[in-house]
Amino acid sequence: MKKISTRRPPMSNPGLLQPLLPGNSTESIKLTVREPLPEDTKGALLMNQENLANDQLATESKNNSTTIRAEVTSLGEAEIDSLLKRIPEIKHDPTSSDVKDFFMREKSLKAPITAEIIAQEFPPPVSLEKPAELIQEEKELMGSELMVIRYLPEGEISDASVPYLSITFSQPMVSVSSVEHVELNENIPVNIEPLPKNGGKFKWLGTKTLIYEPLYRFDMSTKYNVTIKAGTQSKIGGILKHDVKFSFETPKLYLRDYLPKHQDSFPLNEFPIFYLEFDQEINPENVLPFVNVDTSLPMLKLVSNDGRSETPSVKEYIIGLMKELNLEKKASNIYYSYKSKLENSPKGRHLWFTFSTSLNHRIESLNVTVKAGVKGLEGPLPTEKPSSFIVKNYPAFTITPSYEASLLPMQPLTISFSNNIDLEKFDENTVRVEPEIERMELNPNGNYLTISGKIKGKTNYKVTFNENTFQDVWGQHLSGDKSKTFHIGNAAQSLQALQSGVMVLDPTVNTKPSFSVVTMNLQAIHCRVFQVEPNEYNSNVFNYNAYSNTNYTFPGKQVLDATINTNGQEDEPCDTDIDLSLLLQYPKENIGQLFIVVEPEKSSWKGEWNYRPIHQAWIQVTKLAVDAIYDSSDCTLYYWVNSLMDGSIMKENISVKSGSISSTPDRESGIGVMKRNSNLNSNCSVIAYHGNDKCFIPDVYLSRHYPHTGINYQIFNDRGLYKPGETVSIKGIVRTILRDPVKKNYSVGIPKDSNTTSEFTIFDSRSSKYHSGSITLTSNGTFDFTFKIPDNANLGNHTINFSPLSMSHSFQVQEFRTPEFNSSCSVQPGNYVVNGPAALCTTRAQYYSGGGISGGTCSYIIRQIRPVIFHPIEVVIHLERVRLHHLETSL
Repeated sequence: MKKISTRRPPMSNPGLLQPLLPGNSTESIKLTVREPLPEDTKGALLMNQENLANDQLATESKNNSTTIRAEVTSLGEAEIDSLLKRIPEIKHDPTSSDVKDFFMREKSLKAPITAEIIAQEFPPPVSLEKPAELIQEEKELMGSELMVIRYLPEGEISDASVPYLSITFSQPMVSVSSVEHVELNENIPVNIEPLPKNGGKFKWLGTKTLIYEPLYRFDMSTKYNVTIKAGTQSKIGGILKHDVKFSFETPKLYLRDYLPKHQDSFPLNEFPIFYLEFDQEINPENVLPFVNVDTSLPMLKLVSNDGRSETPSVKEYIIGLMKELNLEKKASNIYYSYKSKLENSPKGRHLWFTFSTSLNHRIESLNVTVKAGVKGLEGPLPTEKPSSFIVKNYPAFTITPSYEASLLPMQPLTISFSNNIDLEKFDENTVRVEPEIERMELNPNGNYLTISGKIKGKTNYKVTFNENTFQDVWGQHLSGDKSKTFHIGNAAQSLQALQSGVMVLDPTVNTKPSFSVVTMNLQAIHCRVFQVEPNEYNSNVFNYNAYSNTNYTFPGKQVLDATINTNGQEDEPCDTDIDLSLLLQYPKENIGQLFIVVEPEKSSWKGEWNYRPIHQAWIQVTKLAVDAIYDSSDCTLYYWVNSLMDGSIMKENISVKSGSISSTPDRESGIGVMKRNSNLNSNCSVIAYHGNDKCFIPDVYLSRHYPHTGINYQIFNDRGLYKPGETVSIKGIVRTILRDPVKKNYSVGIPKDSNTTSEFTIFDSRSSKYHSGSITLTSNGTFDFTFKIPDNANLGNHTINFSPLSMSHSFQVQEFRTPEFNSSCSVQPGNYVVNGPAALCTTRAQYYSGGGISGGTCSYIIRQIRPVIFHPIEVVIHLERVRLHHLETSL
């Protein structure tokens, strides 16, 4: 049992519970359990008071009660035997051996083997007869001189390790033999000096090629001399007249990686820790004397006099120094690169070093050089070339120059600095912008500061920083220029429509129909309006674009061709509403269908005319709403018409037309039916008429889908998820669907004759069969059966396959295991304040099988939950009315 104390700054009224309003966001507090500390005085005091109160209650109860001591006597053997006889005997099956030293669950079913197993003798019989091709080749080479055709490697190898050595002769050197004779190192005519330290072995590849494979690799930084002795004789009598000698050198020590890397802003004075990583094993004490820095600096030493990451003191020192400098926040890239090397550096191939004494002056840059002559532990060859890298200290905190281009209105202002900004000390008072920017937002990120808001055109903004409060993560105040000026140019011309395409205006909101556009730096727009009918709609009505010629034909009758002045201010967005109420076919009823085209007026557009924006819309000003559902199985269109004024279904004086087919809805339900057997695989419109009012749905795709004929079924089980050993209940309904080719319709019936019986097989998740049987359909076309899942079935998705009815069904089999431990937490009763001084709670943890968990680390996440707030019924009704009204007016 442990106590948790969360110390928070005291509030003004800690005795009251702070209210949580519905708009507040839910917060989480993560607490880590620890032993109570001496300074936890408040928590300890509260607990002591509670314990003292409990002790007082126990004392009072003890004083007020009469103590009665019961006399204890031991039971005799006869009485004990009488009690034990009440225990039921352990059941034992004499026919089977149920007594086992260790019980193990039966192994799961194995997956079936689909391949055919062909038994063959192994190892196969060995035939030492020479192939005919080899006999013919030996005859041709008989009497010739033995030569070495090729060998590898040779010379200096600088970029890769050497995995093996290969020598190929001109004549067969060994007889054709069995596998065990291939690696016999007998009478090898090759001498290698020196041999790899880890050893290796010769191996014949065929009869002419000899290779040497080291157990690991040829030692690095080593020169190997290979000699093939004169007098070597082949199997057909050829003799090598002269020694064949060659040599090769493995790669020398190479500096593969280092830290700090690619750093132009590194805290050299605060964190002078360096890392070198090589491609071979090294001794850090032997390599450090070859590392050279500026001669005016102190001597170098290995970190913790060891320099290896696997040494705990090295890792603790570097991590401790990074935490002390708070590098994770100040320079996360440096922190994580060092942390990664501490955890993943190759063993024996690296070293960490630093200066032997602290630096007494600032270092601007440092050139780290690993001089030539360094030797690794694998071989004696030293390096011939030095390796070096440069590290630069963080510069003074200044504004860095950037490309001075004219910005556009509303475009954010971005300023870059030489170092990362200290976010903890950054506030709004650090930056001053003249003239002021409406709705200004400051977003510092790394070494960038972004200023956004309502940035106006043709304005020069001067951003000035407070040099006393504005600083970088290294504690440097801003030096050099303390301000930066941005020149904002003109905004680009633009024309945007709030909506385009086919649109329906809400009659409850848009009592005066209009079309709205937003312009920027555009003095006038060209607007054309056409009165159209729904039957004139097709998918090509919106094809007019900036490249269309002047003879383009628009649908309907043109009723407006005008230039409209926007009266907009320069570099300010301007809303323009185009009144359409007088252009409708029926302006008194406020209904009609219009097609509108809006584009810039040619003299006002300063850009390329072929790139001008064009917006087109088919506007339906109607009080109707039509919905349609198309059934592709029988080409039937179902529709109904609603009123946009109140949402009611309109049943009278309604007609709907699609192509040449007309229909009226049912007067009781309001649902209409329309058959479309022609013009399939094409688009059509569904048009609803009510007096002079019209409304249509464009681009309804007509197609024909033929249902699946034959057996159709619905199979279900009782649970869907089972455990091994449980019983599964299966039920199903089977029907046949037949198509009449003459009437071209479908009929649903119950299977008969051969379709009334079927076999079924059940497979587990690894396709192992564990049950099978048969079913017979009832007169209603149904069936049911049960089966038991074996204990050793594989977990996962199990499948039931039926044949010849071609049906299948699946269900899940899983195990449900108990948890390893249970934990609980309780809070002491009392009034607690969110973010108050203390919160006390008690936790218990125990293994599921019993027994407490002691000494275990535990953490808590405390979530703030919104309380249930009761509203009077009048308020609820009022809120519901407001909500309903909102829904009605936003259709």
